[in-house]
Amino acid sequence: MIKITCFSDTHGQHRAKKLNNWFSKNPGDILIFAGDLQLNSLDDGTDFLNWISSTPYAYKIVTFGNHDGNYEIFTNEARKFKDVVILNQK
Repeated sequence: MIKITCFSDTHGQHRAKKLNNWFSKNPGDILIFAGDLQLNSLDDGTDFLNWISSTPYAYKIVTFGNHDGNYEIFTNEARKFKDVVILNQK
């Protein structure tokens, strides 16, 4: 059996204690983030990438939402993480 977890709309709040506690208690195989990761237009997503890579999942899949920008910076940074896949690269 494969365990897949999907979430979205953190808007820069991915390090919230409740969210991190939940992920640490619920490891799985695939983690899907379905968009809206940025806090604002200055957020390049680097902290989000570091955070999602540290979650207890073998694979992390990220797609952008309607409030996300800086696609090029984010996609370039994501190449540093072997366990993170970006779906809709611009």
